[in-house]
Amino acid sequence: MGYSIYIGERTYSDEIEDFIVEKVCDDSAPEFSDDFMSAKNNSRHPSYGGWAAFCKETDLDDLFFNSENGLMHEHPGCVIIQKQHEIIIKKALLKRQQESNLLPGFKPNQDPILARLIWLDYWVSWSLGNCKNPAIYNN
Repeated sequence: MGYSIYIGERTYSDEIEDFIVEKVCDDSAPEFSDDFMSAKNNSRHPSYGGWAAFCKETDLDDLFFNSENGLMHEHPGCVIIQKQHEIIIKKALLKRQQESNLLPGFKPNQDPILARLIWLDYWVSWSLGNCKNPAIYNN
């Protein structure tokens, strides 16, 4: 089991009677070798433990799991993304880029954490620039 995470336009789903973000593809989105999850789209499907480890490794655990206002404080849930979220993610990305001597990717001798941060940064920035109601949805 794990998360299905989508970043983009918040819309209301009559089917589940709640807000969601639907899958979107963008030709400009980052793509990494052996990344079978995103394929230039706004979704990732990590395991619960994998996402928790990623957030801890990048110091983003409070951003995502703060019990009051974390981006994923409810599961399932849909939370509006704000500029402050983008700033925190960009700082984490810059820090990782400065510390890692590996290329981003999912092959041996590549940095999967860096690849996930690049994906996250891209889609958060994309949603803020392209969506009326930018959000992150997890189920």
